[in-house]
Amino acid sequence: MTPETSIALLVSGKPLAARVAARHTESQAWLAVYPSHAATHHHAPTILNAPVPESIPFLVRVFEIRDSLLTSERWLCEADILRIHDVRVEGVAALGEVLGSFGLSIEALVQPWMVDFPL
Repeated sequence: MTPETSIALLVSGKPLAARVAARHTESQAWLAVYPSHAATHHHAPTILNAPVPESIPFLVRVFEIRDSLLTSERWLCEADILRIHDVRVEGVAALGEVLGSFGLSIEALVQPWMVDFPL
């Protein structure tokens, strides 16, 4: 996905996700970016490379779930999730820095269903 598309989806209130390396064996890990409620009050850029307000807040959450819990017969609950990282950032530049610390860039973010996001 292009960086412009990812940013437009986030600004319009859509969460995005990516797979990341799990810290624990026999686990799967994801990074999710959730635009805060305030972000949805901004208008998504409709022109390619249109400026995006720097004050848009995001929640970046990295978590793991054990492989044994990832079955189609089981619903996940809060106790199943091992939170690795939760941070609130403000602006696209700050988001890029946090993503970079996990070896990702904004264009690596996709719609959650594309990375088998379990939540």
